[in-house]
Amino acid sequence: MQSEIIYETPRLIVRRFLPQDLQDAYEFLSDPEISKYEHWDVFDLESTREDLEEQAAVIPGSHGVWNEFAVQLKDSGKMIANISFRFPDLEDRQAEIGFHFNRKYHGRGYGKESVIGLIDYLWTLGMHRVWAVSDTRNVASWKLMESIGMRREGHLIQNCKVKGEWGDEFLYAVLEPEWRARHGSPV
Repeated sequence: MQSEIIYETPRLIVRRFLPQDLQDAYEFLSDPEISKYEHWDVFDLESTREDLEEQAAVIPGSHGVWNEFAVQLKDSGKMIANISFRFPDLEDRQAEIGFHFNRKYHGRGYGKESVIGLIDYLWTLGMHRVWAVSDTRNVASWKLMESIGMRREGHLIQNCKVKGEWGDEFLYAVLEPEWRARHGSPV
């Protein structure tokens, strides 16, 4: 079974989920370090299966729901992450993004490569602004956003509960003209 490719980068394929992604997804969704700054707790195998089935059913570009995709290495075929976006409606032309990477693949530039590809993809859907939030303690996440040219627009104080405690988040965003000035148009 082959899945619909959403976009590709030099080393990655970003595509819809497949049933055979279960073990790879479970490997990082069951990691307490990955869910450490998230509202959700670690996934068990069955909740991972349910999440993949739910996400595989989302039609790419659907508004009002998270559009979540598998990030796969081109050279080995291993699925190492999920990357996602959502926009509440088409009129405001703004998308929120998110990502979770298997810790075994941190520090190799895959996050940066896939997020740049995602933002380029969102411009093709007519977005004007792309934004994300990151727990202030999740330094790797917000440093990635800064490294690709997203601007910190705010520091939200105790705006969310994470694992039963109030937490702070940084808000990052970029406008399409700013992105084009830095990255150019995708080829």
